[in-house]
Amino acid sequence: DFVIVFVTQEYCDKVDGEWTAGGKTFDNCQREFSYAILKKGARWILPVLMDKGLANPSAWGSRLSMDLGDLLYFSLADVADTALDSKAPALKERLERVRASPAALVRPLGILKLLPTVI
Repeated sequence: DFVIVFVTQEYCDKVDGEWTAGGKTFDNCQREFSYAILKKGARWILPVLMDKGLANPSAWGSRLSMDLGDLLYFSLADVADTALDSKAPALKERLERVRASPAALVRPLGILKLLPTVI
């Protein structure tokens, strides 16, 4: 089983503990992400990009970038909200490929220095 992380700038800020509401930093995103890493490990987490400005994992904030930055991601950043349903089959197919071979989620080391590969 997988954990799907829908990556937005707000989510990145929350996981890094930089999100505040009424002057207090409080949100469950940070706790839930830590729990997913603890229980599943990064190999079983599929990042799904929702914001255009996050195509480079270094923009994800320190925690997400550190834990998930070497994984291939699935991008929905260029998809209009009204068209998200049309991408569901491609996301399902990606999950099936990774389930068959979890190593398919990890970017080869030689590619790490290049722009992230979008799947």
